[in-house]
Amino acid sequence: MSGTERKADLFASLEALLRRDEPLNSFPALATALEPPKADGVALLECAVCLDSNVLLKLASHPRRADIVDYFSTRHPGPLIISAQSVQEFWNSQLVAVETIASALEKRFTDLEREVKKVDGDFGDYRQRFSELLNGFQAEYGHLLDKNARRNVGLLIEMLSKRARVIEVPRHRFQQYAEYRQRTRTPPGFKDQGDGDFYVWLDFLYGLNALKLDGFNFRKAVMVTDDRKVDWSRGGVAHPTLTAEVSAYVSVPFEAWTLNRLADSIETLPV
Repeated sequence: MSGTERKADLFASLEALLRRDEPLNSFPALATALEPPKADGVALLECAVCLDSNVLLKLASHPRRADIVDYFSTRHPGPLIISAQSVQEFWNSQLVAVETIASALEKRFTDLEREVKKVDGDFGDYRQRFSELLNGFQAEYGHLLDKNARRNVGLLIEMLSKRARVIEVPRHRFQQYAEYRQRTRTPPGFKDQGDGDFYVWLDFLYGLNALKLDGFNFRKAVMVTDDRKVDWSRGGVAHPTLTAEVSAYVSVPFEAWTLNRLADSIETLPV
């Protein structure tokens, strides 16, 4: 089979999944999602991993970024997938946020921190609540306050580009399914206005199958995203429909991880 014929076959099988030519067996995935998380014994070394656009930017200022980049650069034997949609969204949204928001936000954030420290006991527990809110913001969006973020991102992208496979399915071929999934609230992306998350998901699915045929062996598929909307995951558990689609398409389990969970997993690996 030629490369063109193989691509056509993979696209056809992906369309069959989206059309539900075979009914999706999502009920077992729902049952599993409702149970307390259990360790399945599959190490990160045995996983196919996809990094979302929000993770790429946060990784640049993550305290364990050196360990994460080193792991993917030198130790990870499985696929590392980047969706072409994530590359586009990274430039359109994430990087623009660093350039346009960071300088204005940094001074306001510092001033607000200073004022919160002046709040005394006459206001009950508001000082503590304000501090918790600011700490939460720092943890979630601290990368926007990092003046070196753009330089760090550039170095990070350069290193990961030597190892990652950028995957892109033809958008026009799958547009009808994006519209159908929005109307039926099929994840991911039904919480968004556009179809970006849908194409991130399709690039991921297609990449898993294509790389499996290229000889990559993996026992689990992992999407690393700090998108907290329930059309991806709830409480760290992937949406059952996403789990069922991966299982039906490439016959492996699926999990949605945060960047911190990825870092923790790397830390537990033997040296």
